[in-house]
Amino acid sequence: MTEPSEQLEWETRWAKPAAFAAFGSAILTVAGNFYAATALESRPEPGDSKGFAEALVSESGVFVISSVIPAIGAALLPLALVYLYGVVKARRPELPTVALYLAVAGPLIYALAIVLSQFERIDNAEQFIASGSQDEGRAEEALRDQGALSVAVGLSGALSLGFALVLLNVNAMRAGIESRFMGVMGVVVGALPVLSSLVPVISASFVQLFWVTALGALFLGKWPGGRGPAWETGEATPWPSAADRRLEQAEAPAGAANRDEPHPPGSPTSQKRKRKRKR
Repeated sequence: MTEPSEQLEWETRWAKPAAFAAFGSAILTVAGNFYAATALESRPEPGDSKGFAEALVSESGVFVISSVIPAIGAALLPLALVYLYGVVKARRPELPTVALYLAVAGPLIYALAIVLSQFERIDNAEQFIASGSQDEGRAEEALRDQGALSVAVGLSGALSLGFALVLLNVNAMRAGIESRFMGVMGVVVGALPVLSSLVPVISASFVQLFWVTALGALFLGKWPGGRGPAWETGEATPWPSAADRRLEQAEAPAGAANRDEPHPPGSPTSQKRKRKRKR
């Protein structure tokens, strides 16, 4: 078993790389959408499925790059999740090892699904354009259609990542590594990729971005009010609630005042000091 001092040294050494991986994952997710919005020469109107299909074919390179960028972001996520696993596992051995495998495989499969899905949409758009159809309904159907392979890859990636996040965040809360707010949000983030795969209208982007960014800040110790004591002790210690922190802040000045308060000459403490001097 690793000694707490060795574990804390490992955590200090790898905190910055893990945090930068989390920040990079969040930034690249946003960058993919930003690139697609700015690089397109032809911008179809909202609801113009036929125009969008034509753009997919004529500017397919832009759409491929716009999917590769967030895929790289997803591929960075295992670096942050493996670090979180190591921190939690050291304080809570009950965390199953399968969480580590899922934390690595889930984001990588999810990254593959992002790119695969985009290639499939481009292929569907090419088939629609080649058919010579001008029907808006057929264009919308072609863009919405998903093959069995992309659905299977996307769902397996979402399930793997989702289970990893649920296991990691539940145990992180119990070990005192995450606050209840952070842990519950992580569990929600774990469920959202699965829901978005099953129901495409559900978007998980904003909540995921917030949680991943907050995770990086937590690794660096840049947490409002400070991190829980488990980060300093290397042992499972409950994360203090807001009420606990207020009580601690209220008691700290009072304790300091009692130590610094001068004792009057007739006080018992003063008398004890005089007796010691006489001896």
